[in-house]
Amino acid sequence: MKKIKRFAAILLAFAVVLGFAGCGKQTDTSAGGYEDNDEFYTIEWYMLFPDVLQKDVAPVEAKLNEYLKDKINAEVHMNVFDWSTYSERLNLMMQSSEKIDLCWTSGTEYYNTVAKKGFIELDDLMAKYAPKLLETIDPNILNGSKVNGKMYAVPANKEAASALGVIYRKDITDKLGINMEDCKTAQDVMEVCKKVHEAYPDMFMTDTNTPSSPVDWLTMDFDTAYLGYGKWLDSGDNKLINMYETQEYQDACQYAYDLRQIKGFYPTGAGKTTRELMEAGQQFCIVSGVKPGKADEYNILFNNPNIKYSEVILSQPVTRTSECTGSMMAIPLKCENPARTLKFLELLNTDEYVNNLINFGIEGEGYTKNADGTVHVIKDAGYKCNGNQWMIGNVFINYITDEEDPQKNKNFMEFNQQAKASDMLGFAFDVDPVKNEAIAVSNVIKEYNDQLKTGSVTLAQNYDVFIDKMKKAGSDTVLAEVQKQYDQWCAGNKSEE
Repeated sequence: MKKIKRFAAILLAFAVVLGFAGCGKQTDTSAGGYEDNDEFYTIEWYMLFPDVLQKDVAPVEAKLNEYLKDKINAEVHMNVFDWSTYSERLNLMMQSSEKIDLCWTSGTEYYNTVAKKGFIELDDLMAKYAPKLLETIDPNILNGSKVNGKMYAVPANKEAASALGVIYRKDITDKLGINMEDCKTAQDVMEVCKKVHEAYPDMFMTDTNTPSSPVDWLTMDFDTAYLGYGKWLDSGDNKLINMYETQEYQDACQYAYDLRQIKGFYPTGAGKTTRELMEAGQQFCIVSGVKPGKADEYNILFNNPNIKYSEVILSQPVTRTSECTGSMMAIPLKCENPARTLKFLELLNTDEYVNNLINFGIEGEGYTKNADGTVHVIKDAGYKCNGNQWMIGNVFINYITDEEDPQKNKNFMEFNQQAKASDMLGFAFDVDPVKNEAIAVSNVIKEYNDQLKTGSVTLAQNYDVFIDKMKKAGSDTVLAEVQKQYDQWCAGNKSEE
């Protein structure tokens, strides 16, 4: 259980499924030939607002365009979608002949899209048309988001790391006289949950679903290159292993099973998601990847005056590639004026008016300003994105709301500075040489890991079958390819030093 004591199950950002047949006539993604001109330009921006659709986008868009006309002789058309529709709609747009200039992307599909030459290479364009933007982005985030040393998207300038932590009902711990700062490990939190469960037997304590299962806690100590292949952070070498074949993984699955045997501890069969339970105040806590101010985001999003969430960080933050590619804006190959689009992205990340207009809406309609410099978000506003600023631009120039820690941005900076950089920061695995085996292995992992990690089935009856099927699917072949590419990447980095 040693390795489970620290974790940050990274809330993997949503990966959109993009297809690029018919992306246009251009196939060269480099900056050559992309020059700006004096003509007025309309930027088609495809945006993901993950929680609610915004009914009052038009007034915000109009205000934005009044400002952009003088700044960059352009306007932006904001195409806003939520999780349920964004992927499908964006996929259709990328394959059609319709115009698209800017879109949100992340994670694995960002890499897949780059491999398919779906995004424009931005290095030279950024230096020429958005130099302030280049200076603004945290170097760790920028380098960690590159593919083979080249930039194909602009990462959001936000926290550049993740750490294991607990988000919990502070109103309950205050009532019971429990000091959560005494918790140093995820297991300590589970002991607190047992005490809270005695006082609130009808409330769910936590859950073993992603990203809060003991197996997810384990991943904070594990540097993942692809699927479950990687190495322990303190391994001291570059030899990669299959995490699912370790004793630590087995211990984590057994711990999840043991916790699930406590009646009412987990929301088994509750019919609601973790977020729905927490929003209604029906779940005490979640142990997962956190950042400074995450609990404040929950309080703002849930907007329930009867509950108050707080947080405790349990481990040293670590900067991994997944943090750097978790929220990005990319310019598709179909874009007709990448230079002007980059100028807009520069404003989004450096201009406080543009940034906060898009994140908070219009003053007096979406928010009001307080005498202390904070803002108060209007509850029933027709447009608001606060709580999701991590998806849009530079969080360090966001307004601070009266529900957030006034030191939020300072805490973010310190969090980034305290982070340990992963040895694999910037490494991206090309699955194409073993794509058939990788698909087969992925299917086996999905079939067994989801049940084992949540404690839904016994380890004794399922683990050996899981490993046997994974090996038959080609896991050793995939591991060998990951090791080969990682060794080559390490050698390339060493030669550049």
